Amino acid sequence: MLEYLIWTIAALLLGMGYMHLILGSAPEETNSLSFLIAKIYVFALLYVGGIVGAILAVLFI
Repeated sequence: MLEYLIWTIAALLLGMGYMHLILGSAPEETNSLSFLIAKIYVFALLYVGGIVGAILAVLFI
């Protein structure tokens, strides 16, 4: 059971790492528009990266 948990966490981290490679670094927050873009970046990194990681976890397990 612990092995599955470790693989699942590793897959989620790989998915988020992949999204970080695709999206690039986070934009600087200089005004309200860039603040909104930064929040969309974090949402895409966590949400889409989580989905990609979940797919990887299913494939690993």
